[in-house]
Amino acid sequence: MMDRKRVALCFVVRDNAYYLPNVFKNIDDLNKLDFDFVSIFITDNITDNSIELIQEYKSLHPNVIHRNIQNHISYRTHRIANARNSCLDIIYNELDNIDYHIMIDADDVNHKKWDIEVINNYLNNWDNDDWDSVTFNRPSNYYDLWALLYDDYYFHCWGYGGENMKYIHYIQKEFKKKLDTLKENSVEVHSSFCGFGIYKTELHRGIKYEGMFKNVKHLLKPEESLIHARKETGFNLYLYNNLEICEHIYYHLMAKERGLKHKVSKYFVSPLG
Repeated sequence: MMDRKRVALCFVVRDNAYYLPNVFKNIDDLNKLDFDFVSIFITDNITDNSIELIQEYKSLHPNVIHRNIQNHISYRTHRIANARNSCLDIIYNELDNIDYHIMIDADDVNHKKWDIEVINNYLNNWDNDDWDSVTFNRPSNYYDLWALLYDDYYFHCWGYGGENMKYIHYIQKEFKKKLDTLKENSVEVHSSFCGFGIYKTELHRGIKYEGMFKNVKHLLKPEESLIHARKETGFNLYLYNNLEICEHIYYHLMAKERGLKHKVSKYFVSPLG
């Protein structure tokens, strides 16, 4: 009899008490699958009762790890990156033989009932797809444009000035159209997240999250992306170098440097649009 695969569920929590009870229900549903799951909760500068809820849940579930950190950092994306890296530290330094880890936002994008069959299918690689990490579509708006880089759009969506919001709405519509018309089950991109991402753990060993633009910009292609975006949209865009950048971009582009394939599935994990 083969050993069951081990999966780490990674949650970064900051004042998510309203959503946590339903997140716990989703974890309970996931625990019914034929995998060994461990849930990791990193809390950061909590001002509500999230810690109490997690501790109560942990008391009933031996496969839960909780760590509270104090991220006294001015920039939000830097704080989130540090918290996600705390999850990775536990996975690689304290746990053994984790086959997959799943980064999950513990807020409104994951408090409705998950499609457990979709998750199970991907953990079992039902379509023999060649992804090394995968995130998922949304039934209405594909909201997470900041994490998204694809095709010749290789610069983050808040990195343009001028008619920046028009550009964001354009990309949202175009990428949703791409997913909705896919003949395959997934499409390869440079980066994405949308609240739920599955990663082959050993392949990503040593890669970290980073939320400061200055530490990520060498992996981006701003000039080429600007030319392409202007041509495709017709908008008067110009480059704007923010202080912060979505922490997922660095993680995925560093994986791409290794030759790993990051994809977006056309299927949904959560019904929230």
